Amino acid sequence: MATDAALFRTDKQLSILACGINGLALRYVTADLRKDAELVRIAVAADWRALRFASLKIRSSLEHLDIARSAIANNGLRLRRDGDIVREAVAQNHDSLLFAADELRSDPEFV
Repeated sequence: MATDAALFRTDKQLSILACGINGLALRYVTADLRKDAELVRIAVAADWRALRFASLKIRSSLEHLDIARSAIANNGLRLRRDGDIVREAVAQNHDSLLFAADELRSDPEFV
Protein backbone atom coordinates (compact mmCIF):
# COMPACT_ATOMS: atom_id res chain seq x y z
CA MET A 1 0.00 0.00 0.00
CA ALA A 2 1.36 3.41 -0.97
CA THR A 3 2.05 5.89 1.77
CA ASP A 4 0.17 9.17 1.82
CA ALA A 5 3.32 11.04 0.82
CA ALA A 6 3.95 8.71 -2.13
CA LEU A 7 0.33 9.06 -3.21
CA PHE A 8 0.56 12.85 -3.10
CA ARG A 9 3.78 12.83 -5.14
CA THR A 10 2.27 10.72 -7.93
CA ASP A 11 -1.46 11.52 -8.00
CA LYS A 12 -2.22 14.43 -10.33
CA GLN A 13 -5.62 15.32 -8.87
CA LEU A 14 -4.31 15.32 -5.31
CA SER A 15 -1.31 17.37 -6.44
CA ILE A 16 -3.63 19.89 -8.12
CA LEU A 17 -5.54 20.33 -4.86
CA ALA A 18 -2.36 20.72 -2.81
CA CYS A 19 -0.68 23.10 -5.26
CA GLY A 20 -3.85 25.17 -5.50
CA ILE A 21 -3.64 25.75 -1.75
CA ASN A 22 0.13 26.16 -1.60
CA GLY A 23 1.93 26.51 -4.91
CA LEU A 24 5.25 25.61 -3.32
CA ALA A 25 3.95 22.06 -2.86
CA LEU A 26 5.03 21.60 -6.48
CA ARG A 27 8.52 20.87 -5.15
CA TYR A 28 7.28 17.56 -3.72
CA VAL A 29 5.60 16.08 -6.79
CA THR A 30 7.34 13.71 -9.19
CA ALA A 31 9.46 14.96 -12.08
CA ASP A 32 6.75 13.79 -14.49
CA LEU A 33 4.13 15.94 -12.78
CA ARG A 34 6.47 18.94 -12.83
CA LYS A 35 6.25 18.67 -16.63
CA ASP A 36 2.46 19.01 -16.51
CA ALA A 37 1.55 22.51 -17.69
CA GLU A 38 -1.88 22.45 -16.02
CA LEU A 39 -0.42 21.58 -12.62
CA VAL A 40 2.39 24.13 -12.95
CA ARG A 41 -0.10 26.82 -13.99
CA ILE A 42 -2.19 26.14 -10.86
CA ALA A 43 0.86 26.14 -8.59
CA VAL A 44 2.21 29.39 -10.06
CA ALA A 45 -1.18 31.08 -9.73
CA ALA A 46 -1.10 30.21 -6.02
CA ASP A 47 2.53 31.26 -5.53
CA TRP A 48 4.78 32.61 -8.29
CA ARG A 49 7.82 31.08 -6.60
CA ALA A 50 6.55 27.63 -7.60
CA LEU A 51 7.87 28.35 -11.09
CA ARG A 52 11.35 27.37 -9.92
CA PHE A 53 10.12 23.80 -9.33
CA ALA A 54 8.61 23.40 -12.80
CA SER A 55 10.49 21.28 -15.31
CA LEU A 56 13.24 22.98 -17.29
CA LYS A 57 11.18 22.44 -20.45
CA ILE A 58 8.28 24.46 -19.05
CA ARG A 59 10.53 27.17 -17.61
CA SER A 60 12.41 27.66 -20.87
CA SER A 61 9.63 27.12 -23.42
CA LEU A 62 8.01 30.01 -25.26
CA GLU A 63 4.95 27.85 -25.57
CA HIS A 64 4.43 28.13 -21.79
CA LEU A 65 4.81 31.91 -21.48
CA ASP A 66 1.24 32.03 -20.19
CA ILE A 67 2.48 30.44 -16.96
CA ALA A 68 4.99 33.25 -16.44
CA ARG A 69 2.33 35.80 -17.35
CA SER A 70 0.06 34.25 -14.74
CA ALA A 71 2.78 34.64 -12.11
CA ILE A 72 3.21 38.29 -13.04
CA ALA A 73 -0.52 39.00 -13.23
CA ASN A 74 -1.14 37.49 -9.81
CA ASN A 75 1.99 38.82 -8.13
CA GLY A 76 3.21 41.67 -10.33
CA LEU A 77 3.48 44.42 -7.73
CA ARG A 78 5.17 42.10 -5.26
CA LEU A 79 7.67 41.09 -7.96
CA ARG A 80 8.37 44.72 -8.87
CA ARG A 81 9.15 45.45 -5.19
CA ASP A 82 11.43 42.44 -4.71
CA GLY A 83 15.01 43.73 -4.91
CA ASP A 84 16.50 40.31 -5.66
CA ILE A 85 14.09 39.71 -8.55
CA VAL A 86 14.69 43.18 -9.97
CA ARG A 87 18.48 42.79 -9.72
CA GLU A 88 18.29 39.50 -11.60
CA ALA A 89 16.06 41.04 -14.27
CA VAL A 90 18.38 44.04 -14.67
CA ALA A 91 21.38 41.72 -14.97
CA GLN A 92 19.65 40.13 -17.95
CA ASN A 93 18.31 43.36 -19.46
CA HIS A 94 19.13 46.85 -18.16
CA ASP A 95 15.81 48.20 -19.38
CA SER A 96 14.09 46.04 -16.76
CA LEU A 97 14.86 48.74 -14.20
CA LEU A 98 12.08 50.78 -15.81
CA PHE A 99 9.58 48.26 -14.44
CA ALA A 100 10.90 48.21 -10.88
CA ALA A 101 8.74 49.72 -8.16
CA ASP A 102 9.25 53.45 -7.60
CA GLU A 103 10.67 52.90 -4.12
CA LEU A 104 13.48 50.74 -5.56
CA ARG A 105 14.26 53.12 -8.41
CA SER A 106 14.42 56.09 -6.02
CA ASP A 107 16.67 54.28 -3.52
CA PRO A 108 20.26 55.44 -4.17
CA GLU A 109 21.65 52.32 -2.49
CA PHE A 110 19.66 50.08 -4.81
CA VAL A 111 20.42 51.92 -8.03
